[in-house]
Amino acid sequence: MSVPKIMTFKPSYEEFEDFNQYVKFMESQGAHLAGIAKVIPPPEWKPRSRSYDLTEIGDIEIPAPISQVVHYGEKGVHEQICSAREPMSVRNFKEMEESEQSNNDRPALDDNEEVVNAYWKVTPNEERTSGERIYGADVNGSLMDESLEVWNISKLGSILEVVSKDNNINIEGVNTAYLYFGSWKTTFAWHVEDMDLYSINYLHFGAPKTWYAIPPSHGRRFERVAAGYFPEDSKICNAFLRHKTAVISPDVLQSHGIPVDSITQKAGEIMITFPYGYHAGFNQGFNCAEATNFASERWIEYGKRCVHCSCRIGSVKFSMEAFVRRFQNEKYENWCNGQDIGEHPEVPGEKVPANLPDGFGKTTPKNGKKTKKIVVPLSFPELADDDDLDLLEGDDSKENLPRKYGRGFRKSRPSAKLRERNIDSDDEDWLPPGSKRKKRGKLK
Repeated sequence: MSVPKIMTFKPSYEEFEDFNQYVKFMESQGAHLAGIAKVIPPPEWKPRSRSYDLTEIGDIEIPAPISQVVHYGEKGVHEQICSAREPMSVRNFKEMEESEQSNNDRPALDDNEEVVNAYWKVTPNEERTSGERIYGADVNGSLMDESLEVWNISKLGSILEVVSKDNNINIEGVNTAYLYFGSWKTTFAWHVEDMDLYSINYLHFGAPKTWYAIPPSHGRRFERVAAGYFPEDSKICNAFLRHKTAVISPDVLQSHGIPVDSITQKAGEIMITFPYGYHAGFNQGFNCAEATNFASERWIEYGKRCVHCSCRIGSVKFSMEAFVRRFQNEKYENWCNGQDIGEHPEVPGEKVPANLPDGFGKTTPKNGKKTKKIVVPLSFPELADDDDLDLLEGDDSKENLPRKYGRGFRKSRPSAKLRERNIDSDDEDWLPPGSKRKKRGKLK
């Protein structure tokens, strides 16, 4: 069986005009099978009429720049620890990035292979950690013209936006635009999107981004391999990869039979990630991207059966009730009763119940019909020690924290021992040492 490769699309302006229809077209060509795809917009598309000079954008505040420190493990398996720094302006961020360039190991950007090799080269200090890297991530806002009607990340018009407006749901960075200011080696570790949604990422300007992707059909196998390298994390949380701490090289994954493809995104190009498509990557230097999530009717089955993070306060989770009621009305009553049994779209042959409407308790359909009471035993996984988890109390203190990092950050700590394991990624019964098998498809 051939492994799907990341596809690149170059639409005409006429083809490009309808965002949702073009995503459907991409999927009709098999783009979703690789997990991500690239779109090179037509030259007529002008998302911003003003310049990107610091006179225009230099005063934008990055409320909580993310300090990234990588704890090196063995042979391409590392752990990234993130913490919040004091706010800084984009101007100060760029000055900081430029001041560090003379001391870094980045090759010329025109040699992509050398850049990639330099990124994966391990040069630890005495503590076997990397130097600190600062990522200006999760900045609420947009650099696109408000008047832009075609592929405006702030108003894509997907069903996520429509249902969110109808139900007064607002989740920053999920159904609103976020800006990301990158610097050399800043990393987005392996993850899928919140609620296994789609995402769109437009690189406004600056150095390229390198992306890696795993086909969604290999997602479960990848999760088992990752759990083998991070057994303690996987015991604490069924969805620990949502923490965005696991940095695993493509070579390691391919040695376990997990296919990985890569692609370079340059300024002016768009990346689309598809439901349950694990992806990772890094920035090759100072740049700025804009991103958000979106949805289609095809996503609903993914959203109903996604596995949520169970250990972090503020992890993104919302009810699928409005989507099922509006787009799967024939399944609505069974779903409310916990009787929506079916396959995860990427795990054929494994029939599991969809996640309960509100995660627990009973749900009454809005059609007024009575339903059986749903009783769900609740379990609370062991949380990290207070020394390992810095949780900020009170809504006001959380306001400036990047939402995608759970509004709480783990403090830097010694790296967990990452020993190479003999993992058969096709072995359905393989589990990390000390863990117990849990039913899939429902997270309690």
